Amino acid sequence: MDIELIVVTLNLIVLVFAYGVLNPTFSGRDLIKVLTQDLIALSVSLMVVGFYFANKQLSFTLLMVDVGWFWFTLLTFLALKTPLFLWYAKRWNIELRIHLKS
Repeated sequence: MDIELIVVTLNLIVLVFAYGVLNPTFSGRDLIKVLTQDLIALSVSLMVVGFYFANKQLSFTLLMVDVGWFWFTLLTFLALKTPLFLWYAKRWNIELRIHLKS
């Protein structure tokens, strides 16, 4: 299996678990909680990929550009997360404005 496919599959598994199980259970309609859990999901994905690919001289191809494991994981995670987040926000009627407390 190509290394790119391994990372994309891991990202998909993490995101499906986050948006299918964790966010509905723990975040609901709270945008800050959803974004916090997204950050945790990204951290998990980066840690797993880093554990396997750190200190290895591998290059990942992203849109015909060779990048390291960190950038490939981060960018593919964000690309996969964006449509899921928009779907979740629409499904749960999340207001996409952040009101900061004074």
